[in-house]
Amino acid sequence: KKLALLNPEYKKGYIPASDAPYSLKLPFKQALKFCSKEDAIYALQDSLFQEDEAQMLANNNSGGSYASKNSDSHQLLYYQVKPGDNLGYIAEWYDCRASDIRKWNNLRGSTIHPGKQIKIYIPEDQVDRYNDINEMSFRQKQARKNGESVSSVSTNNGYVFYTVKRGDTLWDIAKKFQNVSARMLKRLNNMPNGKALDPGQRIKVKEKG
Repeated sequence: KKLALLNPEYKKGYIPASDAPYSLKLPFKQALKFCSKEDAIYALQDSLFQEDEAQMLANNNSGGSYASKNSDSHQLLYYQVKPGDNLGYIAEWYDCRASDIRKWNNLRGSTIHPGKQIKIYIPEDQVDRYNDINEMSFRQKQARKNGESVSSVSTNNGYVFYTVKRGDTLWDIAKKFQNVSARMLKRLNNMPNGKALDPGQRIKVKEKG
């Protein structure tokens, strides 16, 4: 309220995004605090900008996709923050930008706490690739990001899962498991005839037991 009274020119409650400079009047005590921490504040601002720029360049170079919250071709997933996570890591795992995650979740800064559920928008045709990230360990997520080998077999919710590798077919996968056929895999995963497998896709193999 004090800021609004001191800065009546900002009728909508925010400073417009522009290359032109804008001034902001602060109460005397807060102005002193700002001045004492001015270097740290601007350093944080610069680091956030550089983080987003670096992520944007990395995704552009790797062909990564930027999901749009308003796009009909994207699906909402939720990721539960784990100890040691930060927005930079999560953005890399989901091939988006840290600024996207902040926008989707109305985050003003980069601080996130373990246990928090955050929204991630993923292209609909790539959901299978990203759907299992929430269940992976930090090591597995980093290994996949770096193109390193990750264990292809996992268990969850009473089922054995297999993560598809490039060149895999249902017949190839079925051969890796006892008493499993390609027809069983197709039925268990509700796959239509002719549906191609995507590298990184996670499919059910059989009930755990």
